[in-house]
Amino acid sequence: MRRQRVLQRSAARGDTFSFEVTPAMFDAMETQFELATDEALARSAVIATG
Repeated sequence: MRRQRVLQRSAARGDTFSFEVTPAMFDAMETQFELATDEALARSAVIATG
């Protein structure tokens, strides 16, 4: 799901587009992130942009 959203943003090249994230780039970086804990999620905010 996250991969699909990132690749769609790269393809759309909207107003906030800075650089293309290729499938290979996404796959390489995905391993560098960890899932948010319940505590971190409880302190987060969701900002709707669309």
